Amino acid sequence: MKRNIVLCGMPSSGKSTVGYMLSERLGVDFIDTDSTIFESEGRGIPEIFAKEGEAVFRAIESRVIESVAKRAGVVIALGGGAVLNPANVSVLKQNGTIFFL
Repeated sequence: MKRNIVLCGMPSSGKSTVGYMLSERLGVDFIDTDSTIFESEGRGIPEIFAKEGEAVFRAIESRVIESVAKRAGVVIALGGGAVLNPANVSVLKQNGTIFFL
């Protein structure tokens, strides 16, 4: 598998659960962008929203998406609003196929 499998959908639609199970079955890495944001920022998404607002969060999210989209052959689970930004969709489609759950 060289292209990424990208999972998008509404919050709590199972993106992370399905993504993890799919990555296990395929024997590839799994990346949850919300978890990656938490790891890189050292704080949760609700805190970023509360202290800095949605615009700052979306900029962080786009930076993370741009980074993980460069990988090949991984399963990626996106946050619920990630695909609302056309630039995120464009970068993900360069090396992946997006599935809506």
